[in-house]
Amino acid sequence: MLSDTVGFIRRLPPELVAAFETTLDETRDADLLLHVIDAAEEEREQRIADVREVLARIGASEVPVIEVYNKIDRLEGREPAVERDAQGRVCRVWLSAVDGRGIHLLLEAIGEHLDQRKERRWLRLSPAAGRIRAQLFEWGAVVDECDLPAGGWLLEVTLGEARWNALVTTPRFAELVAEVTPSGTLAEEAARASADLPA
Repeated sequence: MLSDTVGFIRRLPPELVAAFETTLDETRDADLLLHVIDAAEEEREQRIADVREVLARIGASEVPVIEVYNKIDRLEGREPAVERDAQGRVCRVWLSAVDGRGIHLLLEAIGEHLDQRKERRWLRLSPAAGRIRAQLFEWGAVVDECDLPAGGWLLEVTLGEARWNALVTTPRFAELVAEVTPSGTLAEEAARASADLPA
C-alpha cells in the first residue's frame, strides 16, 4: 500500500530520497497499490505527480493503482463515489475514513480488482505435498478439494500471478504437483487423476 505521504519526497535531500525509495522496492511486486490522497489538499495534483514520479523511478509505474481520495468530509457536496477508466476498471474511490462513508466502495473495488487478476487452476497434489496444500489454504486460495483414492488431493484454486510464481518455486514443486485440465466435475476428475499420481 502506498500513501500520500510519499509526496513529500520531492523536498528531501538526495541521500534520503535514495534511502526512502529502497523501502518502496517491494511495490514492484504488488498486485495492487492504493494511493491515498488528501482530497482537501490544495496541492493534491502536485502530490499525485510526485508519487507517480517516485513509482516510475523505482520501476513500479506499471503496477495497477487505485487512487483513494480521502477526507471528502471536508469537501462540501462531495459524496462517496467510484470512478472507472475507459476499460471499466476502478481507478478512483472517494471516501471519508473519519465517518466511514465510502469505505465499502473501496473494499468492493479491491475485491473486484484482485478477482480479475486471479486465475483459476486445478492442481493434483501428491501425498507428500502437504506443505504446499497447507500454503494454499493459508492464502485462502482453495475453492474446492477432493481426496484422491490413491492418496493426495485434487484442488481447485484461484491464484494471482505473484502467488503462483511463489508457489512454483517451492522445493520439489514439479515433482509433487501437476496442473490438470478439467474435463468434468472435481469429483470426476479426482477419480481419473489418481492413476498416475507420484508417490
